[in-house]
Amino acid sequence: MNWQEGVAFAVVLLGLRAGAFLVVQRPSFWIEFGRRLSKALLPLAWCYV
Repeated sequence: MNWQEGVAFAVVLLGLRAGAFLVVQRPSFWIEFGRRLSKALLPLAWCYV
């Protein structure tokens, strides 16, 4: 693994950790957000199935 891959891996891990922190802070908001997002994108997904 070269240094660019190491930096990219660290950034991805940092983003996942920040996302988990936000979910822990307000789980009801993110659950509702995911529900609405899936409801909005489900018709688009059926076009490709």
